[in-house]
Amino acid sequence: MNFYGRERELQQLEREQLRLRNSLVIVYGRRRVGKSTLILHSLEGQRHVYFQATRITASHNLSLFKEALQQALGGNPVLESLSTWTGVLSYLPQLMGEQPTTFVLDEFPYLVEADPALPSLLQRAWDTWEREVSGLKLILCGSSIAFMESLLEEKNPLYGRQTLKIDLAPLSFREVRLAFPVWTPSDFFSLYGVYGGMPYYLRRLDPQANLKQNLLETVLEPGSALFEEPLHLLQAELREVGRYQSVLAAVAAGQSEFGEIVNRIPEFSSGNQLSPYLARLEKLRLLETVRSLDKDERGRNRRHFLKDPFLKFWYRFVLPHTSVLEAGQAEAVYAARIKPEWSRFMGEAFESICREYITRYGEELGSPALEVGRIWGADFDLDVVASSLDGTLLLGECKWWEDRVGLNVLDTLRERRMKTPYGRTQPAQYGLFSRSGFTEELRQHTLDHPEVHLLSLERLLGEPELGDRAPEPAETR
Repeated sequence: MNFYGRERELQQLEREQLRLRNSLVIVYGRRRVGKSTLILHSLEGQRHVYFQATRITASHNLSLFKEALQQALGGNPVLESLSTWTGVLSYLPQLMGEQPTTFVLDEFPYLVEADPALPSLLQRAWDTWEREVSGLKLILCGSSIAFMESLLEEKNPLYGRQTLKIDLAPLSFREVRLAFPVWTPSDFFSLYGVYGGMPYYLRRLDPQANLKQNLLETVLEPGSALFEEPLHLLQAELREVGRYQSVLAAVAAGQSEFGEIVNRIPEFSSGNQLSPYLARLEKLRLLETVRSLDKDERGRNRRHFLKDPFLKFWYRFVLPHTSVLEAGQAEAVYAARIKPEWSRFMGEAFESICREYITRYGEELGSPALEVGRIWGADFDLDVVASSLDGTLLLGECKWWEDRVGLNVLDTLRERRMKTPYGRTQPAQYGLFSRSGFTEELRQHTLDHPEVHLLSLERLLGEPELGDRAPEPAETR
């Protein structure tokens, strides 16, 4: 898979490269999101030194950093004689000479783990560089989100010195689409519903194979690239992996409310024991806590969902069938478990995709979305609820059906709007999101109702609409 998307982040990094002043850039985001690839892509053709730290001793990391400096900038006997971070950092301007140079310290948290004084040493060096040097660019990158965000806090020695911060999110579905241009919209969204926008996962896919083949070859076959991916992800960040696995599995199985999760896991005798696990998973951006938008922010109306599409798929279809998959029965698991539940799985995934569309694009709103979420009550749900900066309100219903969406769905959406006080004083727009298109009756109705938007898969992708048609099964493209 080639490099796709990231136009905004590339522009930000390139602007920093063009500035005459020094730059201190902080780049962070969860594992597998493509931080290192983005940085290296932005530095193509630029003079730079890239160093990726590992979990080794401080002296060993320093030695490897010096090797990286020598490989990029040439051998230097003075550099070889330096044995402390203070000495090496002080000598960087001499290594630069008159040429602007970017120094990248990737997995910076590993360096600080081995040498906690490093942020203070960097602060002293930076303050000196600010007085004496120009054109020195320093990029600190890391996957430990909590740690990297702490660099920006007032208590940290580097506080106030960053010139750019990039909190890197997964690729949007329109960016991922660039890598799979010949897939039908239905097949493409099925793929995105599993793998999401994580570049590490997407690079393992074969665009020439169909979805079923990719699932078998990357996830379901023992030893495949992503067969144990969530376990590796948790082991890299957490202790007590088993309990975190149980929390994620409970949420994936539909236990979205706090009490349901507690009751599902016998090891938690009270909610007080569960809360720290939920908080940690949220910081890792593996879990999200969502409130119904019509409820007070301090209220207890909260639901918990897995944030990453791949985790939703893995905990729903892989973990419960690990022993069968280990026995080489991937085809059987696909036929007996995945295929029969696919429409339901994609129905839930499609709702997230539609909310992402409104958040990132949402041409129908007319101005950027201020708040995007959902509303639920005892007897109804609103899949998409959005309020924009100019006060526009949009309510949406998402249908991953093989049948076309008709006027009855719009009628139901209008009825549900009256069950919530949210945005009651605002004129409402309605968005109907459909996999298979819309009935002629509904299309005729919208001619006299411009507040109703019919959103096909092509429209979500920003592509020409092909007309209403029954979609192909995702596994037989």
